[in-house]
Amino acid sequence: MQKMVEEIFLIITAIVFTGFGWFVGKKSGIKKGIEDTVDSLVEQGYLKYKGIRSNPDILKHDEDY
Repeated sequence: MQKMVEEIFLIITAIVFTGFGWFVGKKSGIKKGIEDTVDSLVEQGYLKYKGIRSNPDILKHDEDY
């Protein structure tokens, strides 16, 4: 009986901390993914920007620099 209680406790702990890690990582992962995608599109020439690289203003496809 004692072993079963310990196993249930470990399973609950694993579920709680997996959920916490997913919650915390999801927010930063989405932001990082978007930043990497936009940077990649700028480097490949699919997006134009003006201003400084760390804080660019993205231009529409028909706008000039």
